[in-house]
Amino acid sequence: MADHRCSTTGFLDGSLPSAALLRTPRGQLRVVGFARGWAAHEGVRPGTLVAVCLGTRAAEDA
Repeated sequence: MADHRCSTTGFLDGSLPSAALLRTPRGQLRVVGFARGWAAHEGVRPGTLVAVCLGTRAAEDA
């Protein structure tokens, strides 16, 4: 979670997540796009939203 700067409660400073940590129906943790993670949270797609993420610092520097 630290590598992708994830939070299980969101970001109080108003930062917008670009990714999400998702637990698949098979129990695997995957970093996915925010829209995919939110769809799981809303029950539209399979999986369980674990956290929302800002992404890696390296991705921001690129």
